[in-house]
Amino acid sequence: MESGFSSTANRQAKLVGVGGWLTFFCLSLTIVTPILHLNIAAKAFKNLMDPNPLTQGSLIRFSVVFVVYTALALFSCLCGYLLWTENPRGPRVTKAYLVIGRFVVFVL
Repeated sequence: MESGFSSTANRQAKLVGVGGWLTFFCLSLTIVTPILHLNIAAKAFKNLMDPNPLTQGSLIRFSVVFVVYTALALFSCLCGYLLWTENPRGPRVTKAYLVIGRFVVFVL
């Protein structure tokens, strides 16, 4: 007679690949989120290139927003790639992205 623990362990050992909600999450990290972040970065860059003179505070703020959102877009792509390729570091890097990304956006 097989115990419930061993059958659960056997089923979990057979799970491989990216599917279900994880596919949606990977697509979101590699395509949707970077597009949203780069859209914000593009708006900040457009404001930086405005022919009207900017105050020093506005110049610094738009520069920081541009750099931070561009970096978040790249970081998001990296996380999606690591998860998609089943890299062992993928979940840990993605958790860091989710925490750091929310914190940075909140601070901005």
